[in-house]
Amino acid sequence: MKKINTYLLLFCIGFTFFKANAQHQLFVRLKDNTQTVYNVNDVQKLTFPSGNLVITPYIGNVIQMPLASLRFLAFQDFPPITSVEKWLTASLQIYPNPVISDLYFSIPDFKFPVEQVNIYDITGRIILHFRAPIFNSVNLSSLKPGIYFIEISSKNEHAVQKFVKQ
Repeated sequence: MKKINTYLLLFCIGFTFFKANAQHQLFVRLKDNTQTVYNVNDVQKLTFPSGNLVITPYIGNVIQMPLASLRFLAFQDFPPITSVEKWLTASLQIYPNPVISDLYFSIPDFKFPVEQVNIYDITGRIILHFRAPIFNSVNLSSLKPGIYFIEISSKNEHAVQKFVKQ
């Protein structure tokens, strides 16, 4: 009986911790910079059939939009559009896109050498980090297929670009 009580107590603590740290909002920002916030408790499921995002609420109409029209989809809000736009104004060129292994980049607008490269998943988590990459390329063969973002930084300069890993 003592063993069962211990497991039950650990389960309750774990459930409480998970519940306390759960995200409560889903932020969907389109390329036209409109953003919609959904309460996660109201969403029954998210699916991605045939290049679309489908949000199925418990009550109400199903929302469907092409993935190509999305800028961000995350469980945390991104910086205001002005700061994101500032990052996107640098002439970051990446190739090939979609990428299989090595992703090459060029940033003619940067005044300083590249100091670091971060790879983010669609939720905004850093998946890979590279310090001062050589030959302006990073090896992404360890990534699973999906949509990612590359952020390149040097001193006070930043550039962000979306890419697809095959």
